[in-house]
Amino acid sequence: MGGVYSNIRNYSPWVDYFSSFPFSSAWVMVTTTNQQNYAQVGWYKEDYLSSPAIYRVFAEWTTQLNNLDSAVQVLSTYSPTVGVWDYYTVLYNNTPGKFTFRHEGVDLITPVTAAFIPTQGQSLAETHSRKSQMAGGYNSSSHEQLSDVRIWYNNGWKVFNGTRGVTEPGIHEASIWSTTRVDTWDKACAN
Repeated sequence: MGGVYSNIRNYSPWVDYFSSFPFSSAWVMVTTTNQQNYAQVGWYKEDYLSSPAIYRVFAEWTTQLNNLDSAVQVLSTYSPTVGVWDYYTVLYNNTPGKFTFRHEGVDLITPVTAAFIPTQGQSLAETHSRKSQMAGGYNSSSHEQLSDVRIWYNNGWKVFNGTRGVTEPGIHEASIWSTTRVDTWDKACAN
């Protein structure tokens, strides 16, 4: 498994600054079966009561095997344009033994040493608070779209053809629209 890429619409969800995890994001990721090890890249929106909101392209990865507390996150200086589609790519072993994080085909940071060998890929959105909006509104025209999703294995880019993963059905939703498109949305927010 050598990587995942997707053309992701840059969405600007509501983020509740009173929650303990005040962020929302959409990304592509390589991971292991237990999903405790990961390397991901995408857009990230964070808000705190004491500071202005942050909306940036990000890269994040675990640095120790099976230890979520060892994650490193790098926020770029680039703020994605809301409503515009950008390609996000994470690669494993493109540079031997390293993860590469790309935004629009350009390396976001210098490749970093891989602490694990990925066995799976994902393309999805995330929030850790019911008070913050999952990327995408409940109207189908305002869903967050992750399209042209591809995964590298057996020496080539293949259509993703993934399975749906939702941790809070009825609140946050996801749908597989085709072998290369995943939509996410928040059941409470229209836009």
